[in-house]
Amino acid sequence: MGGFWGSGQSFNKSPVFLWQRDDPYMQARGYTFITEEKLGAKASLGTARYGLAGAYVGGQRAAFAGGYNSSSYLSTNEVYDDSANTMTARASLGTARGYLAGAYVGGQRAAFAGGYNGSSNLSTNEVYDCLLYTSPSPR
Repeated sequence: MGGFWGSGQSFNKSPVFLWQRDDPYMQARGYTFITEEKLGAKASLGTARYGLAGAYVGGQRAAFAGGYNSSSYLSTNEVYDDSANTMTARASLGTARGYLAGAYVGGQRAAFAGGYNGSSNLSTNEVYDCLLYTSPSPR
């Protein structure tokens, strides 16, 4: 039976791995098996989509951007705050895209790059500042 393993710290400092519940290698290293019941319900995305990117953006926050909703590629950007269990819409990406990558770049910032816009693969990169809630700037 598969599940998530975590070190028991807050999500922004703890790596999460998929492993078997009875994996002695992970147990010997102090990892705790987390069941779905322990995770509990969290705030939902405001925009249903797939092919989106997520990135840690400082504190107990994560940004989720882009994606596809079965009819169009999206520029939607939302921030999840774990301490308040809220999902809040923020400034949109400058370019609608799905299947993109997201990464933490320091401070309260995340970069969203690449992806596909429905007609071509993208090489552009946008940096989002969660603290200022500003529109991502192209790089």
